[in-house]
Amino acid sequence: MSRNVRAGTGSRSRRLLVRVLQLGATVLVTWFILDRLGLSLGAVRDLDPRWWRPQAGPLVLSSLLLAAAYALSGALWGGMVRELGGGGLGHRRGIGIYLVANLGRYVPGKVWQILGLAWLAGRAGVPPTVATSAAVLGQALSLAGAALVGAVALFGAGGAERTLAPWVLGAVALGILLTLSRSFMEKALALWSRVLRARETPQVPGPTFGLRWAAAYALNWIAYGVAFVVFASAFGVDVPWVPTASGFVASWLLGYLALFAPAGIGVREGVLVALLSPFLGAGAVAVAALSRVWLTLVEVVAALALGGGVLREARAVAGEAS
Repeated sequence: MSRNVRAGTGSRSRRLLVRVLQLGATVLVTWFILDRLGLSLGAVRDLDPRWWRPQAGPLVLSSLLLAAAYALSGALWGGMVRELGGGGLGHRRGIGIYLVANLGRYVPGKVWQILGLAWLAGRAGVPPTVATSAAVLGQALSLAGAALVGAVALFGAGGAERTLAPWVLGAVALGILLTLSRSFMEKALALWSRVLRARETPQVPGPTFGLRWAAAYALNWIAYGVAFVVFASAFGVDVPWVPTASGFVASWLLGYLALFAPAGIGVREGVLVALLSPFLGAGAVAVAALSRVWLTLVEVVAALALGGGVLREARAVAGEAS
């Protein structure tokens, strides 16, 4: 008994230490970005109050556009499931599953969203190998689409941000080249099936699979960028559309790749401030901070509205298991 208690206490202590280290790394990276920009707390305190009071009309419109972009992400993921052989998943249910699982991004670690997609899709009758393959491939090609859109802002930026652009595009090109080989995809999916000890193997997609889905996700990210531009306009400023939309996507991408930060918090905002400050000055801090609240609220509301049935089923299963 005492050994079990000590083991449990040690496990909790390790988790607490990991959380503290994650928080420290997030604060350090965010401070470094803002310090490079020369933005002081005094400059933020002296901001015109309008930066903290967005106008209702553009705010509502941007929220509707953002919710539509979230739903489109779910529709794309469901389409990939069907292409890989999970034909029983309906459009609405696929969107609901995606939006609910997407909330796993707010838990430290980048695997919860993918695990949630796999588990919820499995509950809907999608074979485990198809569900997990679509989860991993969909996430990878969504990142590829984000890189294609976000690279525009990274190439236009200065300093460290600009040096990241060739590496980002190089990784995207390599990933897409691998999907062009039907033989490679067949072997990779078969290996994944063996790892899961599953008898069924996902349907092998055609050679244009990576190109088609990367392009589709790039369009999806453009929709996110447009929603953000409308959100930024709610503060009574005119911002250039292309750099602002691309900068938002680039900040999301780099925040996602910061594995230590839950949902990229802090890192995403720091990069967004760095990319928007040439247009907004210190006001970029207010826009970046409030965009986090906007993104989270719209995401939760969309998940409740379009994934309510999925949430109720998940709660029922959790209640039976407990």
